[in-house]
Amino acid sequence: MNMNETDAYTFIDTKESWATIYGMLRHLGVAAFDPDYEDYAQEAWLIFYQWLQEPAAAELAPEALRGIAYTRMYRRTLNQLRRNHRHRDMREDDEALAQTPMTANEEFELAWFTRLAFDKLTDRQRVILHWLVDHGDTQTAVADKLGVSRRTVSREIKIVRQQLLRDRIIERPLEA
Repeated sequence: MNMNETDAYTFIDTKESWATIYGMLRHLGVAAFDPDYEDYAQEAWLIFYQWLQEPAAAELAPEALRGIAYTRMYRRTLNQLRRNHRHRDMREDDEALAQTPMTANEEFELAWFTRLAFDKLTDRQRVILHWLVDHGDTQTAVADKLGVSRRTVSREIKIVRQQLLRDRIIERPLEA
């Protein structure tokens, strides 16, 4: 028999159960000043509640319920932290790359080669290259001006480079 909703809520809303939730967060290194701290605590609370609703939970002592809930909360929160960390790292890497202006040599090569193949470029590619080459803007600045993502600008540049290679206008890939 499952624990009813009121009993489950009452069980979680005890000092011992809250200590289990916040102890798990502390064990994972999530500090109270972390901007996502309350989100992690809320997610852990929901995991705890879902566990108490399972039939197997009705047969266990309170310490065992908290122990299994701890393990489930720990695993799910750890996975969420890893996922968030990967996304944060990707955003930081992308932002660092996007803020790096082209070197003078890269600008010259790209300007010279794209003018040779200008008729083969789409309107968007022409505009992107205009802002990158003629104005020396970063990919992020160009993306903001065009109302597209930085990844879109990066992808268009990559397509231009691939076209230049394919049409043998250049012999080697331009440096990223």
